Amino acid sequence: MKRWEKASLITVVVVILLAGLVAFVLPGIIKSQAIRRVEAATGRNLAIGATSINPFTWTVEVKDLRLSERGRGETFATLSSARIAISPSSLYRRAPIIASARIASPHLRIVRVGANEYNFSDLLKRHPQHPQQSRFSLNNLMLTNGSIDFTDRGLSVEKRHELRKIELAVPFITTIPYLADRYIAPRLSLMVNGAPLHLEGKLRPFPKAVEASATIAFDDAALPHYLAYLPGRLPVQVHSGRMSAKVAMSYRAAEKEKPGLTFNGKVILADTKIAERNSAQLLALQQLDVAANVGIGGPGGTRLENGSIQARQLVASAGKGEGLKLASLSLEGGTYSRKENLLEVADLTLRDGSLRLSRDRNGVFLPLPFLHQAGGATGKKAAQPLRYRIGRISGEGLDIAFTDEKLPGGQQFTLKNATLSLEKFIGPPFGMIPFSVAGGYGKGGSLKASGSFCPAPLKIKGNLAMQRVPLTDFDAYFPEALDVFVTAGKLDARLALSVTGEGGSFTGTFGGSAAIRSFNCLDGEGEDLLKWEILHVDRVKGRLGPFALDIGDVALTGFYSRIVAQNDGSLNLQHLYRKGPKATANKTVGGKKRAMVRIGRITMQNGTLSFTDHHVPGGYSTTFFNLGGRVSGLSSEPNRLADVDLRGNLENQSPLRIIGQINPLRGDLFVDLKVSFTDIALSPMSAYAGKYLGYAVENGQLFIYSRYRIENKQFVSENKIVIDQLDFGRRIESDKATSLPVRLAIALLKDKNGEITLDLPVTGRTDDPQFSFPGVVLKILKNLLVTAARSPLKLLHAMFGGEEPPDSVGFPPGSAALSPAEQEKLLKLAAAFNNRPALKVAVTGLVDRDRDDEGYRNELLLKRMRTEKFRDLVKERRNQPEDSPDTMHIAQEEYPRYLKEVYAKEQFPKPRNILGLVKALPEAEMKKLILANMVVGEEQLRGLADARAAAVRAFLVKQGKVDSQRVFQKSGDISRSPAKRGETGSRVEFELTAE
Repeated sequence: MKRWEKASLITVVVVILLAGLVAFVLPGIIKSQAIRRVEAATGRNLAIGATSINPFTWTVEVKDLRLSERGRGETFATLSSARIAISPSSLYRRAPIIASARIASPHLRIVRVGANEYNFSDLLKRHPQHPQQSRFSLNNLMLTNGSIDFTDRGLSVEKRHELRKIELAVPFITTIPYLADRYIAPRLSLMVNGAPLHLEGKLRPFPKAVEASATIAFDDAALPHYLAYLPGRLPVQVHSGRMSAKVAMSYRAAEKEKPGLTFNGKVILADTKIAERNSAQLLALQQLDVAANVGIGGPGGTRLENGSIQARQLVASAGKGEGLKLASLSLEGGTYSRKENLLEVADLTLRDGSLRLSRDRNGVFLPLPFLHQAGGATGKKAAQPLRYRIGRISGEGLDIAFTDEKLPGGQQFTLKNATLSLEKFIGPPFGMIPFSVAGGYGKGGSLKASGSFCPAPLKIKGNLAMQRVPLTDFDAYFPEALDVFVTAGKLDARLALSVTGEGGSFTGTFGGSAAIRSFNCLDGEGEDLLKWEILHVDRVKGRLGPFALDIGDVALTGFYSRIVAQNDGSLNLQHLYRKGPKATANKTVGGKKRAMVRIGRITMQNGTLSFTDHHVPGGYSTTFFNLGGRVSGLSSEPNRLADVDLRGNLENQSPLRIIGQINPLRGDLFVDLKVSFTDIALSPMSAYAGKYLGYAVENGQLFIYSRYRIENKQFVSENKIVIDQLDFGRRIESDKATSLPVRLAIALLKDKNGEITLDLPVTGRTDDPQFSFPGVVLKILKNLLVTAARSPLKLLHAMFGGEEPPDSVGFPPGSAALSPAEQEKLLKLAAAFNNRPALKVAVTGLVDRDRDDEGYRNELLLKRMRTEKFRDLVKERRNQPEDSPDTMHIAQEEYPRYLKEVYAKEQFPKPRNILGLVKALPEAEMKKLILANMVVGEEQLRGLADARAAAVRAFLVKQGKVDSQRVFQKSGDISRSPAKRGETGSRVEFELTAE
């Protein structure tokens, strides 16, 4: 055998022996050593089913490997088989080079027991630390049908995760220079808790510049299951949600560059519900598709490009009741730059949903504050605020609801099926944003608005059009103390406005026209108070700050108002404001210009005013019809006066007219009006007459002619009241009826034509809290009744301009003859009686016992002297047919003669001389004796009183032409004292009565 043959044979034998040793002996050694060393190093049990080595293919295969938990029999890891092929170049490279590695059905059981503490943490602590990077090469790594069970006990609530069907393919991983610059293209697919996950990428991990890219795709990952692994606590709660995504990522990290990470792909969220920490719903959506290119780090910083969002069935809450609910939302052209802190959106479209806004109890409109910059940043340098630019925001099929929480109960307004558009929404700082919105409101109503606005500072410029907007939705904005309920009314308006608001104040202009149709409101008792068919306000112009209002025309048609006097005498108008804390009057700041208000013309037509009085027994009702007219030229300018011409009818009969000039808008009220109210039937007012006068009214007409003037707070009125043919009927018992002689007063006031004419001037100051026009008039009328009761003749005489009231007629002491002056008084009294046919007069004769006693004696002496003279004339036949003792006049030269004749005929004892004859006496002595011997007693004085009364009655009947049936004598105490100081006791008194 040749030497080389022998060498070859030996070599073959050695190789076969080595191969046999490697194939049949070495596996057992490796298996036993591996089990022993693993158990010694880790305290875990290792079980290997079989180990094989193929020395010819340089492959090692292990089957049924199982590694237990430390100190326990539970399984930590298993695999069905692992086959590794070693490249012979390992000898040349002097480093392990694995040509391929195949791992089948590996399974890991991982348990997290605390923060950064796992059931394999002990293995990591025993891993040797190498200060220098190891040289190796792993090629063609394949892992099939892998699985992992992960139990997380480090959370407050234990979670379990299952990773199944893990498939991993890695072309190579190396630190050897010959492959270090090549990219790895790994592939990974698995099921994570039932959701598929796929990963493909490229990686160059070990050179100076690490580069990696990957594509991740997964479906239906349950979001709440993984949020506990976020590093911080979320400010919200995620109750449900499934996420699917397909995202391409790339990463680069170099020694002299900032690491950069980019994402490009699409993320889908489905059936997601997010709530605030207090469990209030924040966001809910059926599906959300988000696509974008996102860059983090690197030279450009954080940035977003080509962003788009597609959402379906979106519900977003921005507070209590505020938020957005949409069938679909679309956002296109989204970009964001962290460097500029700028978010840009090309187009945002909202469809078929609802938008809810509100004003809270503090008057803040929500969610408007979220548009403003948040509070200042902490630190030395304030952070740049987020700015945003939205090219266009549009919406259709929306219900826009506004709730005003500042009102009790929260008033809500809804714009139905609205369309909206906002363009160039830029901020902060905000610019003018063009907008338009239109939609239906209420039943058959609509609202349209267009223009531009700026949120901060607030600026609005645009046009507003409303049709058939129900006023009942706005009754909550009436003052709380106003006890009025609006039950109907539709508002039509077209307005143009330009408003700027800052610091709680507003400036700007507005203009347009408005109409309120079919208006009706009730008082607090639920009764009709005010209603009308239509109210038009045209050619309106106005200004805010300082306020000015210019209205061209106001037209009111078919209006109705109801005034009711309650049982307590108050009016229903007095109860329209509920009593509350006394309000503090607003004071005008010195120097502040008053608001300017102008109204060109107010026209009223076909009005009705109903009046009902429950304060009188049986009640009283009446109605004014055909109320209408005009008021033109109203202005708050001091020197401008408005012309007034108003007309109407009481019960379609009695005409009412008011004409003149007014200025109710200037600083102090100016009024100059004439009021004519005629042919008012008084019989329907029997309820008032019965309550306050005690009699029913059977007949009568009332006429009122008045003029009222108010200027510089001075009130002056002239009131002429004419009552025609007033007749009282039956007596009515009333505890409020006056005890004064009503019938007498009416008889005094009523002239021979049956008319009562009263002139009632009233003056006062409107700033006097004690002044009341009705109160003054009632006081005047009451004074008339009091005067009629106490001094009816004074009232009667005053009506004819007399200076002295003829309460009585005086006589000379002892006389019953009327002096010319007294006759003049009686003629005036007779004229008054003749103009007051309802009056009767009783005359009573009276005497002054002290003066009339002596006067009666002198009058009786004079009468006897006249009789003696008349006898002489008869004897001498010189008397005339009309002569009588009463017509005789005793001249001075005749006085001694006739005194002596009377003395001679007297029968009393007379002084005599020594011869026994009647002694002649001087005149004075004769008169003294005659008077001393006259008998004047009660009978004579009563006769004198009766004679005086008879003389007055006869004069009134004959000279005064007074009907004798209206003048009668009355007897009584003939010596009662006069009512007036200085009045003579020798008199005849009058007492007036009415039929």
